[in-house]
Amino acid sequence: MVGYAVRNAILPIATNFAIQLGYVFGGALFVEIVFEWPGAGYLLYQSMQDEDYPIVQALIVLAATATVTANFAVKAIYPLLDPRLRGG
Repeated sequence: MVGYAVRNAILPIATNFAIQLGYVFGGALFVEIVFEWPGAGYLLYQSMQDEDYPIVQALIVLAATATVTANFAVKAIYPLLDPRLRGG
């Protein structure tokens, strides 16, 4: 049962992980602002208040790059997880 359940359930879980990475950055931003914890989210918030646009752009590019990299990694792992996706 574990072999059948895991093989069929792993693809949606992997996809959801890659998609949720963007939400993690947004959640970190909210938590760091509320509790005033030092981190990338709080730095982004302070940079927006101070109108320091190069730092804002860099942090947004960093978050976007992490999300895209996670999506590419999951896409590359798909053939290992599901034999039906392997090229013949």
